[in-house]
Amino acid sequence: MNWCELARVTRSGREESRHRGAWALVDAAGRILDSRGDPRQPIWARSSVKAFQALPFVALGLLERHGLGDAHLAVICGSHSGEPRHRALVAEILAAGGLAERDLACGYHRPFDGASAREQIRQGAPDSPLYHNCSGKHAGMLLLARALGASPADYRDPEGPGQRLIRDTLAAFAGGMQPELGWDGCSAPSFRLPLAALARAMAALVADDLPAGLPRPELPWAAAVRRVVAAQLAHPELVGGSRRRLDTDLMRAGGGRILAKSGAEAVELLALPGRALGLALKVADGSDRAVGPVVLALLERWEILRGKDLERVAEWRHAEQIDASGRVTGRVEVLPEGLPTAAAGPPLR
Repeated sequence: MNWCELARVTRSGREESRHRGAWALVDAAGRILDSRGDPRQPIWARSSVKAFQALPFVALGLLERHGLGDAHLAVICGSHSGEPRHRALVAEILAAGGLAERDLACGYHRPFDGASAREQIRQGAPDSPLYHNCSGKHAGMLLLARALGASPADYRDPEGPGQRLIRDTLAAFAGGMQPELGWDGCSAPSFRLPLAALARAMAALVADDLPAGLPRPELPWAAAVRRVVAAQLAHPELVGGSRRRLDTDLMRAGGGRILAKSGAEAVELLALPGRALGLALKVADGSDRAVGPVVLALLERWEILRGKDLERVAEWRHAEQIDASGRVTGRVEVLPEGLPTAAAGPPLR
């Protein structure tokens, strides 16, 4: 793979480590406007494509059928921190479909949110799959599978009707490219696509026109796309969490100018509403600590975030390395070779 030097980590003013990776800025027609590394190399998208996994659920009218709202949709699109509201919303989705947490096949992990994890330990609460960051996605997939006539027990089957519809939807947004299939950490299907194709999919999500080749063209895809985007922008804390989640903080700072979704192993996808542009980033070694500084450096260079909005995400921008006593020992610094060129065009607003 052709990676670019993106960032370095310092300790006491001296370089200690480096992170390589690639990124691509792409429009809805698939034109690569700027990139570093090889924008055509495939990566595993992981959880960064949950918006596309939610689109068939919305297009089929399942929100209305089950009396669910935009908050439920945001948590279906999200990788939540396991906070009380997140768990309550997932439980409501399941109950609306006559299902229960035992139907979730995502497994369990300790909540990402530290306060919620400590509270679970203090209370001796059982290890419920509701805590899993992907439980919202799984709840949506359960209802989708049943709506299409499949058994809820088979909702993760890559060849089942729900997963096929999800896969074909993502392929249409990615320019007609079918993704390679694998398994994600939550036991749902995962997708591998070129970096530029993922950026194109994000651009198409906020473009004026729908992409060609959408499955079941009789469905109200345009309305579904608008609602999926609006729900995430309205509820960024449900896409990630209320404390220290990069995608949440980017959307809060962007004020409608940035739609963001993180994926495991240092993947970040952004859409820029109003410009129909998408950004896809992958750090080669899977280290999340380089993602925030690189993304913020790009958004600052393109003047998408400025002034007070940029200050709101300062902790991600500077990424200070702090030791166990609270002392700053270094930081993550973006390297010049990882930044965009002036040839990328006028400032993006």
